Amino acid sequence: MTHRPHASHPRLAVAKLYTDAAEIDDTVRRFESCDMSPAELDHRAHLMVALCYLRRMPFQAAHARTRTNLKRFLDHHSVDPRKYNETMTIFWLKVVDRFLVASRESTPVEAMAEALLKSHDDSRLIYSHYSRELLASDRARTAWVEPDLRPLN
Repeated sequence: MTHRPHASHPRLAVAKLYTDAAEIDDTVRRFESCDMSPAELDHRAHLMVALCYLRRMPFQAAHARTRTNLKRFLDHHSVDPRKYNETMTIFWLKVVDRFLVASRESTPVEAMAEALLKSHDDSRLIYSHYSRELLASDRARTAWVEPDLRPLN
């Protein structure tokens, strides 16, 4: 199921944020080197990192790299390490992985990025699968927890 932003969502009209592969690679580089601010690491940047990792490596390697780099990023910027949420991380990696499986492998990364942002730009998608209470739990922050509202199909 493709999730569309609600009419009240401020990013309903998705601007073409990433114009070429170099710009996407730069986002990943800046994330990995902690050269972007926490404010710059928004939902769109998270999606671009997931897209790049999952295009380049198997799911488990992408997950490990995402987890390691997110924890390092939080530490570098003195953000409470409890902000990291394993369930959220895996959920979004699964969403992007399913998007990639449904996409043509030969599609240029910038076209994939634009399509991914158009279809998954609303970070609130996760709340159609998980209650806020479950996502805020210590269990969800530290390990994968299955959705309590609706399975991820």
